[in-house]
Amino acid sequence: MKFTLLPMTYAELLPDLVKNALVAICPAKTLQPPYPRFYNANAKCEYHSGEVSHSTENCRALKFKVQSLIDSGWLTFQEQKLSVDKNPLSGHSNATVNAVINEEDQVWLDV
Repeated sequence: MKFTLLPMTYAELLPDLVKNALVAICPAKTLQPPYPRFYNANAKCEYHSGEVSHSTENCRALKFKVQSLIDSGWLTFQEQKLSVDKNPLSGHSNATVNAVINEEDQVWLDV
């Protein structure tokens, strides 16, 4: 399966997902020897209650959950670009032009 490229790490995203009730922290079974090949004694997964075995970044369960949220439209990532069309300034009542700049950058004030 191809996962959508995210603009942040899964570890950075997880607290926001939990805060917005899009995911819940899942306790994982403590693994016993013989360990599976993905087991990393130096890695913790915050999605699995800090369980030692894999990192949050390498958590396949979290990746599938995030991809499911993206595919269903519950989670989107948008660029933060300024846009006059999408973020217009609020209207100003009785606004008048009180300055004009000509092509030579000279300012003429209308008093």
